[in-house]
Amino acid sequence: MALGSVRRRGPFVALVLPGALGLLALLLRSLDESPRAGALGFVAAVLAAPLLPVVGIPLRSGTGLLLVAVAGSAVVWMALGWWASRRSRSWAGFAAEYGWMVLAIWVGSGLAALAANVVLGRPVL
Repeated sequence: MALGSVRRRGPFVALVLPGALGLLALLLRSLDESPRAGALGFVAAVLAAPLLPVVGIPLRSGTGLLLVAVAGSAVVWMALGWWASRRSRSWAGFAAEYGWMVLAIWVGSGLAALAANVVLGRPVL
């Protein structure tokens, strides 16, 4: 019974963590206008939707770009959830498989941001 539950619900459960980070980003952005809250909100947004920099955000703006990045990121998270659900037999196994995939995406996003700062000639920290 648990195997079927993991396989059916895994892709949707995979949206919980990015969704929570996205809500945190929105809250930080709307409730506090300090530079620190802006930076934390941007980090949370990129962790929730790693395709934001791919479409050019923050260098370009627009609702269309934002929607494309968020929808594309949701597809990526659901695909990773599907893959993790196929590789696991329990929710604990799903969490372990999905956790490694999330970590890889987040480390890749962080390294890409650092590389962009170096290429653009800005200070890294």
